[in-house]
Amino acid sequence: MKEKVVISLNQKEQIELERITTDGDEKRALEFLKEVVKKKAAKAAAPGCKPFFEWQGKESQILTEMEAKTKNKESQRSKRLK
Repeated sequence: MKEKVVISLNQKEQIELERITTDGDEKRALEFLKEVVKKKAAKAAAPGCKPFFEWQGKESQILTEMEAKTKNKESQRSKRLK
């Protein structure tokens, strides 16, 4: 489990959240947490792409790895064309 997870809410979800808090609708609040927040948090915590602010100084390492992968793909592509 990650220490922190960042999620975003679209406009519809923001309006729904505002409605829930204004109305004090506890049942709908729990549904919203299960249906929206939990799914988005799980997706954000999944391995894969990371937001820029989570790189924590690893930019050069990540860029080097990306460049190496690109060169490898180009090399393989040129070998197939020969």
